[in-house]
Amino acid sequence: MRSQIARLQAARRGHNTAVPRGEGTVALRPAPPGADDAIRHLKAGRENDAFTLFWHIGQTHTPAEIRDVVASYTISQERDAADAVLASASERQAEDVLRITASLLEAQCYEDAAALVQASIQRLD
Repeated sequence: MRSQIARLQAARRGHNTAVPRGEGTVALRPAPPGADDAIRHLKAGRENDAFTLFWHIGQTHTPAEIRDVVASYTISQERDAADAVLASASERQAEDVLRITASLLEAQCYEDAAALVQASIQRLD
């Protein structure tokens, strides 16, 4: 999991200056309950439990739910948590990655969308 997060963060660094973070036009919903549980585990020092939940969210949740979780984590300044979810999502099938990217773009989360796509592409190399 750590290597996937590092790959996503490297992709994000490569796009920081070129891709602005949008203000968002989509009404974001509250993050699913599991997302809050993951943060509680992280803050309590149970990183393995937290990253297991982050991985689960990225692998199983809908594109809109992933968008909302990533936005929630970003707003609460839990960037590593957002990156963990996106790193997990980057491992999904190409169609899923495209749907998640479209949801992020709709919310004007350009930096997250670019990092997700770049991490997915790097996985293929």
